[in-house]
Amino acid sequence: MLATTKTAILFIICMFAAIACKQSSSSQANNEYPEREEFIVDLDLDKIKERGYLTAIMDNSSTGLFVYKGKTMGYEYELLKLFCEEQGLQLRINITQNIGEGFNKLNTGEGDILAYNLTVTKERKKRIAFTHYHNLQRQVLIQRKPENWRQMKLHEIEAQLIRNPVDLIGKEVVVRPHSSYYDRMVNLSEEIGGDILIVPGESNVETEQLIRQVAEGKIDFTVAEEDIALVNSTYYRNIDIKTPVSFSTQIAWGGTQKCKWPARGAE
Repeated sequence: MLATTKTAILFIICMFAAIACKQSSSSQANNEYPEREEFIVDLDLDKIKERGYLTAIMDNSSTGLFVYKGKTMGYEYELLKLFCEEQGLQLRINITQNIGEGFNKLNTGEGDILAYNLTVTKERKKRIAFTHYHNLQRQVLIQRKPENWRQMKLHEIEAQLIRNPVDLIGKEVVVRPHSSYYDRMVNLSEEIGGDILIVPGESNVETEQLIRQVAEGKIDFTVAEEDIALVNSTYYRNIDIKTPVSFSTQIAWGGTQKCKWPARGAE
């Protein structure tokens, strides 16, 4: 247990050391992070230590931060808490309603790190600097099992589920707009040579809410990273998450491009 804790702390320290400053080469607008005036965030780990606290921008989710029986929990939250305890810092949390708000808060100095379950993409690299990835995740299709799946044999259930992405041609898949999921569905539609009907969800609806809508029968399909899907499959036993729609992608946290974090390996 002690070794695991030390590994987690070392991992977070490496992540903070890995955030590098770089200038954006694009002025294209994207609704995931709408354009707004940004200022230079002149802050590094030493200055955070001098200040005495770290502000993490997080979402209220099963992988980010949530409250259960009065106790704050969450994967990202636990890692941040371990790091702050090791560094003698107070942890402050800035909760956001959606990922677009998170990007805006990061780039306007309202937080030091965006501790979301972020897929690393080329477009996002134009807007933020990523930490070294802390895991690899596939994106998977979220679909509903047949109504009477508990009374069915496994092969009967399988026969009614989509296992080949080609079978998504002509199907509606609802995903968060201007997200890595949306981009993946566009690319997949091109790859399989047919049109997937990609439906953007409401901008303030997060992935876990779309998963719930699948479970409740309000929509038929959505897409999520595999770890998010696994957590939610424990809540909603009638969803299937076994069909991958991507190769493994990097999952990381984000820092501002205009930061002054130390380079990896710096003393």
